[in-house]
Amino acid sequence: MPRFREFHLQLPHITLDNSKNLRWLYCNRVIRDLVNKLVYFFFPIFLFQYGQSNAWFVTTLSAVQLGFLIIAGYFLLARGVNAISLIFFGQLVRKYGHKQALVGSYILRLVHFTFLLFSLKQPLLLIMAAAFDGLQSALFWPSYHTILSKQTSKRSLGGDLGVLHFLLQVAQAIAPAFAGLVAITLGFPALFLFGLLGSILGLITAMFLEKQNDPDKVSIKEFLNWLKERRYLKFTLAVGSRYMSDVVLFIWPLYLFLLFGSIDKVGYLYTSALFLSIIITVILTIKLDKLKSKHYFSASGSILSLFWLARINMVSVWGIALLDAFDRIVANFHWLFFDLLWYKRGKGSQAHSYFVYSDLVQQIAMCFTWVLIVIIFLVSSLWQTLFIIAALATVLSTLMQSKHEGTR
Repeated sequence: MPRFREFHLQLPHITLDNSKNLRWLYCNRVIRDLVNKLVYFFFPIFLFQYGQSNAWFVTTLSAVQLGFLIIAGYFLLARGVNAISLIFFGQLVRKYGHKQALVGSYILRLVHFTFLLFSLKQPLLLIMAAAFDGLQSALFWPSYHTILSKQTSKRSLGGDLGVLHFLLQVAQAIAPAFAGLVAITLGFPALFLFGLLGSILGLITAMFLEKQNDPDKVSIKEFLNWLKERRYLKFTLAVGSRYMSDVVLFIWPLYLFLLFGSIDKVGYLYTSALFLSIIITVILTIKLDKLKSKHYFSASGSILSLFWLARINMVSVWGIALLDAFDRIVANFHWLFFDLLWYKRGKGSQAHSYFVYSDLVQQIAMCFTWVLIVIIFLVSSLWQTLFIIAALATVLSTLMQSKHEGTR
């Protein structure tokens, strides 16, 4: 593998890698995450309201339960389609390459946002939108992670990820408040139009990537063989737990909406918390490669778990804003360290297989979590239970280890 000059954050300016391909990849990721925060930050609220106003069948469920049923149904379908198509897409990438995978994912993403836009008039199109959501995601992420893994040196990987996280934090800090303002003044269709525009920009940047073929063979048989290894099962528990907590975090804005009854207030609240935490990412970018001990990682996971438990009794606006700010500060370190271990483990000749199978584990974990959410809200409608699950999942994420520590 050719060595690229490392890039890292040196205040007061960012020095980027000499790799043109990596620059386009980072640009693509920032655009994608900006779209995600613009459109998907309030997407649970959209689906919740959608479910309450578009009951397709006679039901005795409460309005709140029906709203959650639509949310869970959408993401169960999307994650299920994703899981089913991952191996097939992984085999196609071996033939056509990673660039074509990213280009194809944005074409599917354009279709996805188009269906979302017209689903307001034709509810059945929401089902098609969920299916294409799963397809585009399955085609994008394994190839994105493989390219990033192969084109960054292991020695400077922490700094590389730190720069990327810093750029993503800046984009994500702006998006929620802006999205809330757009949703209030223009409605959700305007957000879906932003999604279409962002997907076009993502498609353009993907076309500038170098064509990269990958001889790594992906198969369900190999995945099952990996699962037979006890150490790999520990890895799947860490990855699955991380994405269980992500699902609960994803619907956290809905909890704030139900608590405060205002979309724009939720956006401003989240933006304030993210701005307060950005400076920590800058510091971590410089220090992360030097932190060899996992004690920091374990401690941050424990602190994040306590923050989830603290949410159970937190109901004031400023209390939640302060809690979210501290949560983002600790989370920036914890998940950055998690990603560092995850990427280091994935380096090697089977990088693509590793990321495909990791994504498959993620989708299964998220499907399980959405089923759990349905059961919880049909039985008790208790947010507290979800916060406890997220706390436990965050602790289990600290099981993540790098390859040299003997996990595989």
